Amino acid sequence: FIAATRERYEGSFVAGERSGYGRSVAPDPRSSEPRVIQYEGRWEKGKKHGAGTESVGGRPPGTVSYHYGVRTRVAGEAPDRVGAQVARPLPPADSDSKERSTAVLRLLAKVERLKTRREERSKFLQALRRLTQDDQQDHAAFRRCVLSSGGMSTIAKLLSDGDDDEAQHVAGSITYDCCKTVEFTGMANALLSLGAVGSVLSLMQEDGGTPRLHGCGILESLCRHEDFAAEAAKQGGHCLLKTQLLNRGWDEPRGKVLAARALDNLF
Repeated sequence: FIAATRERYEGSFVAGERSGYGRSVAPDPRSSEPRVIQYEGRWEKGKKHGAGTESVGGRPPGTVSYHYGVRTRVAGEAPDRVGAQVARPLPPADSDSKERSTAVLRLLAKVERLKTRREERSKFLQALRRLTQDDQQDHAAFRRCVLSSGGMSTIAKLLSDGDDDEAQHVAGSITYDCCKTVEFTGMANALLSLGAVGSVLSLMQEDGGTPRLHGCGILESLCRHEDFAAEAAKQGGHCLLKTQLLNRGWDEPRGKVLAARALDNLF
């Protein structure tokens, strides 16, 4: 039993991670209903990988294919092109750093190419976002590559895209997750050089609570950098943070804590 995900797993392990053949029963994270996903098939590096069978919410099991946790095929359906495009180009975390950097830049460049195809771009952005969400080794490597490969320039463009809220929010989410694991000096210097401090501050002026949380989290991390803190203060960061602390309509305790820490770091 895996307490963090409330998942039951029966199968083989390699080096402490699920690998080989196994069965799992887990709550469906995509549903507000109390339904479960039952999967039986191949695993690699702790993720579903390869062919298997899957039943969602008690439905009859169907044949599926996964690529390191991203579902790419369901029997009777077309392949999930968007998920496959995001997952497949990424070499393993222990591969050559130049190879991974090239793959990351290729993914980020695709965001720009899809600008006129809104629906496909939206799916691609959400799939890209999932690469930064947890502490998987591959995801941590992706976060480091975003900075080391120069990918922050694309993220900064998305942060400043006032005409595309979803792109802006996804970019804020990726930056927030990068700040949790990537050395803050490099992140701060990158955003300063790209003139993106104002874009980070703008996240705290969004209506949704999640962008505000991400904005406060980014500032909490990067305002430890003296030059970043000075630029944030120059652009009114202290006022925005105080506003979040006093905002009774924003019921997000974690965000309030991050805002208070960011304000301390700002001075």
